[in-house]
Amino acid sequence: MHCSVCMLVVSVPEGRSREECIEIKKEREQELRLMMKRLEAKYAALQVVPVISKLGTQRVCVVAVSLLCRRKC
Repeated sequence: MHCSVCMLVVSVPEGRSREECIEIKKEREQELRLMMKRLEAKYAALQVVPVISKLGTQRVCVVAVSLLCRRKC
C-alpha cells in the first residue's frame, strides 16, 4: 500500500487500518522530536562553538569555527 503522508510504501499489519498505522507513526515521530529537543537542551553546554564565540576573540572564533565545523572525510 502506498502512503500519501510520507510517500513510502507501507505495509499495514492485519487488524489495523491504514489510518491507525499513520497515526501511530505520527505519534512516534512526535515522541522522537521531543526526545531530541530534551537531549539538545541537556547537552547545549557541551557545544563548543557557542562557548568559544562568547569567550574568544574574533580571530579565535573564526579559526575554531572553521576547524570544528569542517566536514570530516
